[in-house]
Amino acid sequence: GGGGGAQRAKQLEPIVTTIVTRFGDAHPRVRWAAINTIGQMSTDFGPQLQAKLHSCVLPALVSAMDDGCKRVKAHAAAAVINFCEHCERKTLRPYLQGLLGKLMQLLSTNQRRGQEQAGTAGGAGGGAGAPPPFS
Repeated sequence: GGGGGAQRAKQLEPIVTTIVTRFGDAHPRVRWAAINTIGQMSTDFGPQLQAKLHSCVLPALVSAMDDGCKRVKAHAAAAVINFCEHCERKTLRPYLQGLLGKLMQLLSTNQRRGQEQAGTAGGAGGGAGAPPPFS
């Protein structure tokens, strides 16, 4: 879109921080909506959001993959996919062990939606620790 990108970038941190706090809301629909919003923002504001706010967003998404609601849990895995698509390898590397461990837990459950998202997220995040092709 049009101008105003610099102004929006200044407001990104307080907005993302506020949304991430809703990952712990009492109602699963609010948690789902907050995770959905972060997934969309990861696409819309990437890679700037990832570079600046990875320490806020990634641990929260990993925690959300333990949600008691299957839909929220699966959507957290989907948001990880969006986040990882615009994230530098060096930014993801410190989170890989926890992230991939959580994705493996989702894959080991009988929840089809969670398995599909976890498998895709593992592919998106798993390559972050690998060397570039042909290097």
